[in-house]
Amino acid sequence: MSALTIIHLSKADSLCRDWVSLQNSGIALLSSLANTSQQRSATLNATIPLLGEDQKAALIYKQTAIFEETFSSFNAIIPRFRVIVDQFTALVKEAAKNAAYATNEQTMSPRVGTSAALLSTASISEEQTSLYISQIRDMYHQEYTYKVTLSHQLYQHPKLDAVTIHDINSLWSAQPQIDFTVEKEMAERLNLYKKVKKIVEAKD
Repeated sequence: MSALTIIHLSKADSLCRDWVSLQNSGIALLSSLANTSQQRSATLNATIPLLGEDQKAALIYKQTAIFEETFSSFNAIIPRFRVIVDQFTALVKEAAKNAAYATNEQTMSPRVGTSAALLSTASISEEQTSLYISQIRDMYHQEYTYKVTLSHQLYQHPKLDAVTIHDINSLWSAQPQIDFTVEKEMAERLNLYKKVKKIVEAKD
């Protein structure tokens, strides 16, 4: 497996990890929004005068400020998903070019395997690398579009209460556009190759 192929796979794996990190941040922020909304609603609808009117107004103001700050943080996440999709798009082109070059090279001058058979078996072809990256990019693009729709629903909803936010968070968490078996297989095969390569190099 060429050094460039390893670079492409490692970059794709890193972008997948970045996506997971953003996804988890989105879930946490939506959960925070729901909790703050619920607390604010409880304060507004409180029938037992535990607080004076001035204290109640101050608490509502504080809860509203927290809600708006969290909402702003959530909105800031959406463009970062787009950045990952764009990076994958560039990587798709690079991997496809590498796969085409590898195919031509093999056609022109077939190589005789000289390295360990185990290493050869663990290798991921340039063509398969290109396929992995292309598949993940397409799924991420579809999921990004879906997340934009969810964020618009959140922003435009006439009654943005805790129940509504919980429902949107459930849809956000599901990530229906992504088949995680693809990136899992890619990551596992990359890790296996690195381990086998380390063993082979240690013997040489």
